[in-house]
Amino acid sequence: MLNRALRHADRKVLVIDCEVLNKSRSDSDVINGLATQTGYWPVFTWLNNATGLIDLASVGLIGQKTGLSSSVEQQQKEILEVVGNALKGVSYRYREIQRTKEVRKTLATQTEAKLKETMEKIQEGVYHDARIDAVAGTGVTSELGIGDERMTEKDVYRSNKPPKAVEKAIVKVEEVITSGKEKVQQQLDSTSQPEKENESEANKDGKLGAIGSIQGAVQGVVKEGKQGAEKLWSGAKGQLGLSPSPQQQPSHPVPEYPQKAEVADEIKALPVVVIKNYSTKNTFTDELVVVLAEWAAGLADGGLAHVVVMSDNRDNGRRLEKALPAKPLTSIAVADADPASALSFVQDKLDQYGVQTTLGKEQKLQIERLGGRSSDLESLCHKVRNGLSIEMAVEDIIARGVGELRKSAFGEEVEEGKTMRWSPQQVFFILKSLAKSTELPYYDVLLDFPFKGDEAALRSMEHAELISITTQEGRSSTIKPGRPVYRFVFERLVNDPIFRSVHDIALNEKAIASAEATIRACEEELLKLEQIRPLDSGILSSGATRQRADYLLKKIYEAETKVEKLENANALLKKSLKNP
Repeated sequence: MLNRALRHADRKVLVIDCEVLNKSRSDSDVINGLATQTGYWPVFTWLNNATGLIDLASVGLIGQKTGLSSSVEQQQKEILEVVGNALKGVSYRYREIQRTKEVRKTLATQTEAKLKETMEKIQEGVYHDARIDAVAGTGVTSELGIGDERMTEKDVYRSNKPPKAVEKAIVKVEEVITSGKEKVQQQLDSTSQPEKENESEANKDGKLGAIGSIQGAVQGVVKEGKQGAEKLWSGAKGQLGLSPSPQQQPSHPVPEYPQKAEVADEIKALPVVVIKNYSTKNTFTDELVVVLAEWAAGLADGGLAHVVVMSDNRDNGRRLEKALPAKPLTSIAVADADPASALSFVQDKLDQYGVQTTLGKEQKLQIERLGGRSSDLESLCHKVRNGLSIEMAVEDIIARGVGELRKSAFGEEVEEGKTMRWSPQQVFFILKSLAKSTELPYYDVLLDFPFKGDEAALRSMEHAELISITTQEGRSSTIKPGRPVYRFVFERLVNDPIFRSVHDIALNEKAIASAEATIRACEEELLKLEQIRPLDSGILSSGATRQRADYLLKKIYEAETKVEKLENANALLKKSLKNP
């Protein structure tokens, strides 16, 4: 969609694809990739290793660095700074080209007007050819080159003969009147019959009617001739350059609105910078995305370029908001395709691949399970092209999603789980809830167990594309699966009895620990109330300590009931693990 819009925009475009940079395996690869995409040259990455060795030797000898080497972040900023200056030059050159075109257009218009004026003077006989001066001589004798020539419009011989435009108008009016006279004469000839001696009253009425029709015809001819004459005379006055009469001028002046050509030219002068797949997937590009955000904010704030940033999730946009806090960002959320569009996409792709298939009712239901994510639909078409049926292809995509989710959400090893910014209990709670419902209220999940206000965990899940957080009027609203197919992946994962039992036990134990902490806190406060109860006794006591003690005892009862219930549930789950 963006490529189609840029193709018809007729503007200079610079594309930086972060997906290519995320495949880098070293800092040098990141710098080389950024320089290649932006056209920066030359790049001497081998100097980084040399200067690094010199600094290392310098630290060993004198205890400080020489300052020859620069950090990776500094090198990235230098590359983008040069690119920014080049973009400024693009805008300047475009404006210069447009200004040159306008000057040439103005000169062409002036030349054409001058040539037209010269031709008119030649036709009227008032044009003076300066070449005659060379024949007549210079000085006093140069006056012989002029002689009796007519030099100005006042010298033009004008007789009493009216202008040609007026003559044409008079001729046309005469033609209209002549044709009208012929019509009247024909009408008279048709009605002028010899009168009979015994003429009836009906014949008299007919003759009167004929006379009335003749009068109407004459009036019509006169009216038509008058209108035609006025029309022709107005055209003649226009050709003569005369101003219209006050009656013909409009009573209200026509408003003149300013043209938007200048604004459009200013917009077209700005190049377009597209940052695709804006995200970081390894440690080498963590600094790059921050540098790109600051650079893009500088371009947009300085009016040097029109910046378009494409990202898979909304969490990456916060880096841009931090880089440009004073101005709001214009964001466009692109949703997945609807079922009808998804089916049409699959059918078109299969036709392109030469796979002749007719989608039945069951196959359409299987395709709807994938949702409208283009990557999943593309994967389905490739699998069908390689010989799988649609049912087997959808099943394979869901099975692969289960394996990927186990690794990305829970970690295959203990060390991987420690590096994640959410706990296994939190992500399992989300998976278990979304397996039952298509969406969850954001703040209800945030304030309840097991998150208890831990918004960073939810944002990290969104950044990992496990979930998708929708917004409404600028605030978080609902939580949905990161991909439409994840709903069925969540169901498949949660319906695994062993996996579910293990994580239910862990989730219950965390809830038990929270409830026991509540019980201990209430018990400690009850002991303090026991110490201050004598101060709130007697006839004038307010009963505040008694009321507070009743509230704490109620909380202890609820927490204890919850602990007993969860302990019983864990006992049953542990029994199920003995008989898988």
